[in-house]
Amino acid sequence: RRAVLIFLAVVGLTYFPAIRNGFVLDDGTAIVDNRDLDNPSLSWIFGRDYFEISREISYRPMVTLTHLLARRWGAPGGHLLNLLLHASVGAGLFLVGKMIFSPSAGMWGALIYLVHPAYCEAVYAISFREDLLCAFFLLWTLLLALRSKPILAGLAFALALFSKETAMPLPVFFAIMGFLPNFKILGKTAPILILVDVVYAWIRFVVLPGP
Repeated sequence: RRAVLIFLAVVGLTYFPAIRNGFVLDDGTAIVDNRDLDNPSLSWIFGRDYFEISREISYRPMVTLTHLLARRWGAPGGHLLNLLLHASVGAGLFLVGKMIFSPSAGMWGALIYLVHPAYCEAVYAISFREDLLCAFFLLWTLLLALRSKPILAGLAFALALFSKETAMPLPVFFAIMGFLPNFKILGKTAPILILVDVVYAWIRFVVLPGP
């Protein structure tokens, strides 16, 4: 609990001005001017009309679902969600670092991530939160795999893919790490993640080819 409070405080001190940032960059196209978000339905979020209605060129339904919240909560609510996601990714890094290395290593790794400017665009722009969502679900994939829960890890990986397609190489990492004595459990989870990858590729390039 103390670690969570530390992460929330660090994110608040670093990025709280984002709450007053309004809609910026692609927020106008994806959220403000997109009246289709006022009448959402599973048929278009997970259907062939996704690309036209979501104003996206990539299939990222998890991101679009969060845009529904920003459409209703306004810019402050959208930015607050980004801050919470950023803090959650930091917490995930802490847990992974704690399990693999040590609590201090996890804490320092999380703190460096939270204040590093490389992710400032993803935090400040509501419509760029795909990196935050993808990182969040990828970390949960790793945590669940390390805890010998391969099925749940596969579900988390699917959510990461539906947040951003750059999650696809993760099974390769798991397969390689599986050769190490302390990470054989990751190798056992790799086939499930590969299956998820195949299903995702089929959906993305056959069922919903898009632009």
